[in-house]
Amino acid sequence: MNYDRELLFGILATQVGFVSRDDLLAALRAWPAEREKCLGDLLAERGSLDGEARQLVDRLVEQRTKLHGDAGQALATLDGAASLRAEMELLVARLRGFTVAGHEATLPVQPPAADEARAELPTAGTISPELRFKLLRPHARGGLGEVYVAHDAELKREVALKRIRDARLDTPENRARFILEAEVTGGLEHPGIVPVYSLGTSDDGRPFYAMRFIKGESLKAAIERHHRANDAGRDESKRLLELRKLLARFIDVCNAIQYAHSRGVLHRDLKPDNIMLGDFGETLVVDWGLAKPIGVAEQPVVLGPLGADEPATQPDDGEPSNGKLGWSTGTAPTQMGAAIGTPAYMSPEQASGSLDRIGVASDVYSLGATLYCLLTGRPPFDDDSLAKLLEHVRRGELRPPRSVRANVPAALDAICRKALSLDPAQRYDSPRALAEELERWLADEPVTAHRAEWHERLARWARRHRKGVEAAGVALVLIAFVSVAAAVLVHSAKLQAEHERDATRVALEAETAAKQEAHTALAAEREARLEARRALDNYVSMITEEETLEGDHVQPLRKRLLGDALAYYKNLLDENGDDGTVEHDLASAILRVGRIHHASGSPQEAIEAFEQALAAFLELAAKHPQEQQYRRDLALCHRSLAELKTQSGGLANAANDWRQALAIWQQLADETGAAADRQELAETWYDFGQAQAAVAEWDAASDSYRQSITLLKQLVSVGSDTNLAKTLSQAQAALRRAQENREGRQCSP
Repeated sequence: MNYDRELLFGILATQVGFVSRDDLLAALRAWPAEREKCLGDLLAERGSLDGEARQLVDRLVEQRTKLHGDAGQALATLDGAASLRAEMELLVARLRGFTVAGHEATLPVQPPAADEARAELPTAGTISPELRFKLLRPHARGGLGEVYVAHDAELKREVALKRIRDARLDTPENRARFILEAEVTGGLEHPGIVPVYSLGTSDDGRPFYAMRFIKGESLKAAIERHHRANDAGRDESKRLLELRKLLARFIDVCNAIQYAHSRGVLHRDLKPDNIMLGDFGETLVVDWGLAKPIGVAEQPVVLGPLGADEPATQPDDGEPSNGKLGWSTGTAPTQMGAAIGTPAYMSPEQASGSLDRIGVASDVYSLGATLYCLLTGRPPFDDDSLAKLLEHVRRGELRPPRSVRANVPAALDAICRKALSLDPAQRYDSPRALAEELERWLADEPVTAHRAEWHERLARWARRHRKGVEAAGVALVLIAFVSVAAAVLVHSAKLQAEHERDATRVALEAETAAKQEAHTALAAEREARLEARRALDNYVSMITEEETLEGDHVQPLRKRLLGDALAYYKNLLDENGDDGTVEHDLASAILRVGRIHHASGSPQEAIEAFEQALAAFLELAAKHPQEQQYRRDLALCHRSLAELKTQSGGLANAANDWRQALAIWQQLADETGAAADRQELAETWYDFGQAQAAVAEWDAASDSYRQSITLLKQLVSVGSDTNLAKTLSQAQAALRRAQENREGRQCSP
């Protein structure tokens, strides 16, 4: 028999008022004679504990044991349990001398003394509010409990003291639920969970617990204030700043719930009302009345929801709190029966009564519903009829946040909808995963739930390279300023030279200084132009590679954008053609010009540009054989020429360029072993095979495809790039077609 568990059972049964101290003492006196029976059986046989009450106490024992690891640890955390346990052990030892808590009793076996037999067993955790806690004023009232602001005489501080209301005091389920709420909250030690200071029973037998008094407002009040200011026309920058602050608070909530899950506890009633925001940055999750250990099945007697008539928590005078609360026990009524939680924020599995499916994903859903309210200012489901509301929840019929408020960012809309997925498997794996997704959005990083459009990616790129863009602007302003200043100084010097020589000398010195500043400015201008050209290179790559710009309806726009870029590159070549320090940059610019001509539909001009770039890169590669990048650029030139020549003049005209490109890529792949070089080699073999297949050289095309497939298989086996897998599939399909065509040719008459 687990003696610690029996002691825990007796203490809790007395503490919640199911068994009187006299009845417990009498059962303990009878226990040694029937020690094969557990304490619950003895109490039940003596009529001191009915079946329903015993079931509730057993559940409290299981919850307490699971929360603290074992019954012994749970006993150690009970206020007053040590003295009560000692009294119980002493009584049993003196009556029979049998094993107590794993040790043989050393006291002699003798009848109990008359005064001991009459002694009363003290109630664990009995604390009189009049002794330690002085009630100052009522603060809030809910369906189960009422909250007072109290003074802690021991530590000289204000606390929130919660106790069961008179109307709920005589119901065993409510007493057990109240104790469980206090124990679960007290067992979760985290900065984001309100700390419990004490649990006890007042002189009239009413359970109570004291906790931190939170000075601040609920998240619901903060959300309402935020959206009122937005509706009144608040500046967009201020709106975004406040949104980021609220999201940071929400991330704190996710971390607190992640901690609770790590301790094996589900909240099951997450909503903006149950989240408190302190005046100094504190974010705390409160009202753990529906908490449940993960993996523990629901019993027929539900220790969770109150009746449907439970009113919302409000200050004792009945007036609205205006968002300023010191404690929140939850507001909206939770429903009796299978649906456990607050209807507008509960998960579909909670709304459908599938209690065996309630788990971590259910709390993630409620977090998503809270995020929905944060983004839109209203809960995800809002219907006058409770039956209709629950039906909408079960079916997942909600409006996307962006359809409620158009200014909700698309990425946040996607994150919210993923957390609110009807299928629990489609939601985020944990509250921490949801928090990390929001942290990525706050850091201006891509999120997994949303694929950004090309204009969003372009805007993000511009924000990340803001320094270079700003440097270019500053350089242009500086050049203009220096030029004007120099002109003014020179003009002034000339005027003064007509009157006196000293003035002329001063003017010449000023002119020299201006020239030095101009030289510095020109250097800055060159660096700014280099940064701008890099930006333009990325801009051209995006235009030529973006799939959304390939349709016929956007070709005029695409051609105009490429034309603007081409004009810039030609101007760059004209201005820097004789500058030997930028040989590689100029060769790259010529290569870009060729690509733009190719993309714009001017093949002959593209070939001329590629040949000019080829000559430049040949010279660079010869001068700097150790620079592998020059050889890569040279291989790209050969490959680009080969593609164009194949299109315009046939394979024979392009064969040399194909082989040159393959030879260079093979040499680089052997030297570096880099995946990027091996991928370029594989893709070049594939393109060469396509060119050979186009002129029905099936044997040669098959050999080229095999070379490409061998390399691609090696790359796919060590990586997870879906594009490589796609290219491999295309190459394998092309090889099959080539073999079929070759066999068809051989069999033809």
